[in-house]
Amino acid sequence: MDNVYSDTLVKGLFGEIIKARDAGALSATVIMVYVTIDTMAFLSMPLSKKKNGSTEFIDWVNKYMKTESSQSYQYDGKDMWGARCAKLHSYASESEYAKDNDCKMYGYVNGLNHFYNPQESERLVLIGIHRLVSDFGDALISFLRDASKNTDLKYTLDKRLEKVCRQFDINYSKEK
Repeated sequence: MDNVYSDTLVKGLFGEIIKARDAGALSATVIMVYVTIDTMAFLSMPLSKKKNGSTEFIDWVNKYMKTESSQSYQYDGKDMWGARCAKLHSYASESEYAKDNDCKMYGYVNGLNHFYNPQESERLVLIGIHRLVSDFGDALISFLRDASKNTDLKYTLDKRLEKVCRQFDINYSKEK
């Protein structure tokens, strides 16, 4: 894997998600997952497009976000977009998009499993945050594998990655 991919996407963005999760900042973890999916959607859209939105996010989720078949809920791009809008725009569980498009409403639990029981509620899904992070990590690796095999995607990724913020460690030691 190219160092810029590793440093920016894996160590940088995904690393921040892991730090938030490990610090117990679970809402921040979920928000960072959504922000990073937005970033992946931006990185993978055609260079002719200037701005990503719901279509690119939904397409990226539907292509890359997978969970174990034993989970009671499987990701759906529209559900995730609705949940993302709710969390990022009003720190809520339901957004206008979710209401208008009959999306599932996400709640979040500190755990490894998603819980969905349509007999109890057809709309409510409890997303296991640790599972979400793990599944996103797998999606990121799958996306980078695709980029390594697809020259058009790799070129697009390389060009767009120039616009993504990078972190640098700077040692501010006091001079004596």
